[in-house]
Amino acid sequence: MRLMRFQYKVEHISGKKNVIADALSRSVGPISEADVMFMEEVELFAVSALHNTATSPRLKELKVQQENDEVISRVLQYVRSGWPTYLPSHEILLRPYFECRSRLSTIDDILVLDSRIVIPHAERLAVLDKIHSGHLGITKCRSRAAQSVWWPNMSQQIAEMVKKCESCRKESNVQQPLSFVLSFLVVLGKN
Repeated sequence: MRLMRFQYKVEHISGKKNVIADALSRSVGPISEADVMFMEEVELFAVSALHNTATSPRLKELKVQQENDEVISRVLQYVRSGWPTYLPSHEILLRPYFECRSRLSTIDDILVLDSRIVIPHAERLAVLDKIHSGHLGITKCRSRAAQSVWWPNMSQQIAEMVKKCESCRKESNVQQPLSFVLSFLVVLGKN
């Protein structure tokens, strides 16, 4: 799936001219029907995974927002045309994307990390709210997010959101006295 974003052409170079040939270049041959079917299956899987994450209108909206997001639109350019060997110093906001560049690609012109949609800055609070619906804890919210969305520092932002949630704090305060009483009874039982 990582190689699907590249456009490449395979050419044969005779062994006499290809002094540094390796095992992979020597085994290149015609593409079989099985190879074509496998490539189609991989592409179909990637597209279906994306469409299971969000509805078609929502995906169209995210695509427009990604193109309008200053940072993500720049990342999209790099994903489509290729990343430089070294990131220019003035591109500091792209550093988190540069570090995981081998996992970034596009599916239907939507930027994804593996099979997770890269969420534009303007949408992150709304997505955080959806991730935290039901007031799950930090671990469960992170797990829910890891299935479908990604952005830099997402894990840290999820933890901060859960810690600041008034409902979650009230619930955790109710549970603390009970756990204190239980641990106190266990200590008393040992004596």
